[in-house]
Amino acid sequence: MAPPNKKALAERLIEIVSKEAKKIPDFRPKNNHDKILLHDAIMCGLAVIHLKYPSLLQFDRDCVENADKLHNLKSLYGVQKVPSDSYLRDLLDPIETRYFRKFFTKLFAYVQRSGRLKQFQYFDEGYLAPIDGTGHFSSGTINCHECCVKKPESKNPQYYHQLLGCCLVKPGEKKSCL
Repeated sequence: MAPPNKKALAERLIEIVSKEAKKIPDFRPKNNHDKILLHDAIMCGLAVIHLKYPSLLQFDRDCVENADKLHNLKSLYGVQKVPSDSYLRDLLDPIETRYFRKFFTKLFAYVQRSGRLKQFQYFDEGYLAPIDGTGHFSSGTINCHECCVKKPESKNPQYYHQLLGCCLVKPGEKKSCL
């Protein structure tokens, strides 16, 4: 299979995420399903990251104030209704992380089958994938059931999340796999 161009590849990857997002069961009572679909919230979350928004609030403002950005969001990500920044958190936070694991396996399999990973193959062994961990959330008051906790028995526990990042690299290669 010949590698698709970058635009076609990005569109296909967004389609894969959208298809998997539709499979995640909605945890809300049935009478809340018609307000904003869980799929729309997941795709808005992807858009925030993919479009490199500095905050959910800025994303929310752009969707309210800019008709072109709202149109692009709907056409690129298949979103029908956009939740506010606080409602987006309310919709996404309760989703168990196990549902998002399938996104990675589907996306990686597609990129692998497309031939995009061949340029990163290192000798015959496989790929070089450096890994780095970092903190990306910390609060003395805000927390969820997935939070790590420093000093859990103290009066001032610190709640935090950490992120493990990984990418494919190859000596002498300056391009990303997408």
